[in-house]
Amino acid sequence: GEDSSVKVNLLSGRESMGFSEVGRSVGAINRESSMANVVYTRAFGENTHFALDGTLRFGKDVDERSYDVTGIAAYLTRKTGNGAAFAVRGEYLSQNNATSGILPTGPDGRKKPTLTSITLSYQLPGGSEGTRTILEYRYDRAADFIFDKGSSSLKKDQSSISIGQVFRY
Repeated sequence: GEDSSVKVNLLSGRESMGFSEVGRSVGAINRESSMANVVYTRAFGENTHFALDGTLRFGKDVDERSYDVTGIAAYLTRKTGNGAAFAVRGEYLSQNNATSGILPTGPDGRKKPTLTSITLSYQLPGGSEGTRTILEYRYDRAADFIFDKGSSSLKKDQSSISIGQVFRY
C-alpha cells in the first residue's frame, strides 16, 4: 500500500584473507557467507515509522564448518517537531549450531548461542543539512556467557552507551 512496503534482499560473498609471517606467505583463510532477509516497513503518518526485519544468514567459518543464524528485529522511530527523533529497536539472533558461526559459543561450546538486545536512541539534528548526532543506550543478553567481564571471567549481559556522528554527502 501507500504507507507500507516489503523488500527482499539476497547477498552472497566469499572473503579470502592472506597472512604472512616475516615477509613470507603462510596461507589464506577463506570465509563464505550468504544472507537473505525480508523487511516490512510501515509509516503511521509523517512522524512515526515501523520496520520488521527477518534474516537468515548461513555460510562457512574460517575452519570450513557450516553455520546458520536466524534473526528478527523490530524498529520504531518517532520524529519530533525540532528535527530530532526517538527510536527503539529490539533484536533476537539464534545460531542453529554451537561449534561455529558469527556468535561466540560460550565456555562449553555445546549450547546454541542466542543474543537479545534492546536499544534506545535519540537522534539530534546536526549543525548542517547532512549531519546528525545519535545518543544510544543498548542492553544485550545472551543465552550463554559470551561477554568478557575482564580478568578471564564472562557474564551473560552487558550495557553500553554510545555517541555517533553521521555525515551524509
